[in-house]
This record gives sequence, structure tokens and C-alpha cells, in this order.
Amino acid sequence: VTVQPSQTSTYTVTSTNTAGSCPLTQNVVVTVNTPPSITSVTGVDPTCSTLCDGSATVVASGNTPLTYSWTNNTGTTSTINNLCAGTYNVTVTDVNGCVTQGSQSAVVTAPPPIPVPTVVSPVDYCLGATVTQPLQATGSNLLWYTSATGGTGSIIAPTPATPVTGPSTYYVSQTTFGCESPRAPVNVTVSAPSFSTSILMSGICKTGCGVGLKFEMVSDIMDHKLVLLDLS
Repeated sequence: VTVQPSQTSTYTVTSTNTAGSCPLTQNVVVTVNTPPSITSVTGVDPTCSTLCDGSATVVASGNTPLTYSWTNNTGTTSTINNLCAGTYNVTVTDVNGCVTQGSQSAVVTAPPPIPVPTVVSPVDYCLGATVTQPLQATGSNLLWYTSATGGTGSIIAPTPATPVTGPSTYYVSQTTFGCESPRAPVNVTVSAPSFSTSILMSGICKTGCGVGLKFEMVSDIMDHKLVLLDLS
């Protein structure tokens, strides 16, 4: 005999032998346990968009001890920590193996990212130039890096060296309310100087000995200097 009561019930079972004699009667109690129920599920958002320090907590009742199963996490307690942004579903099981009907969710949302600082870029230097002013950026609690990711930031803005030509990139972030922004690139290029000249005049002058001196007056456009070239 199979029964499926919806509540705890007592059944009387009578059995007899094949001759229909010697009846045996016994009461059987079938206990129907109430499954655990979830009262609430709440999430705490991460402090920064780049961090995974959120949490989720479920409040449930039922025949203790209760165990918890979360999706996207291996936690088995009522509170799980170190969460990134996401949705976390939970089911609860009581001591009798009864499981909540369905699951409920906690939504952990990342805050908006901190904006990158304002930078002066690109920056151009001549080969061998003496650079006295560090790279410039505007923001709060700036940190300077030599790579787009990783590394340790410096609060001191770099002053590029110019011994060789070529491009290089520096990076800077800002920190607000304890959260660091993405890094903004500052592109630096060191170039060899290019010279351009123009002839202003040419002619022949007589020296004191009566010998002609051929000359050209040249303007160096880059340095704005006049150079007298002896072409004799």
C-alpha cells in the first residue's frame, strides 16, 4: 500500500494469513515535514567597480540545522563574501532533507567606475633636450605607472629622459573614495631635430689685401641665427 498524505497522518494496517485468520493490526504514523522557507535574500554591493568585496545573505526558517546552496559560489553558509557583481541564487535544505520550493536571488551590483584623470597628451621632446617639467595630469590622488596594468603606482609624476629617439607611454590613475580609476595613457615622443636653412644673400667682398671673399648669409630657421659662410 502506498500513501502520499499532505500532512502528518496515522494509518491502521491490518494483515491476515492466507486462510484469513490470525489478523495483525498495527498503526503507522506518516510524518510530513514542512520544507524550510526563505524570508529574505539581500546583497551588499562591492565598494569599487574593480573589486570583489560584495556579499549576500539569506534569512530562512525550518527544521534546523539548515544548509545553504548558492549558485556562482561554493559557499554553504547563510552569508557568502568576496563577491563580484552578479546574481546569486540560493536554496535551503533542512535537517530532514527537505528543500525550499524554488530559489531566491541576491543581486550584487558594481558601482560606476571612477573617471580617468585629465592628461596632457601627446608630449613631444627633441633628442637630448633638458626636461625640467614633469608630465601633467589633473585629478585626485594621482598614481603614475609605466604599464597599462599591474605594477606599483608612484605619487611622483615622471620627468621623461631624452637620450634616445622613439615613442613611450606613461599611465596615470586617480583615486576617489578609496577607489582607483582606470589608467589614462600619456604618449611621449622624442625626435631628432630637423634643420632647415635659407640663403639670405651672397656676394664677394674685397679684403684688405685686395683678395675677394665669397660669402653667403644663411638663416637657420630652427634657431633663428645668421651664419656667415666663407665660400672662398
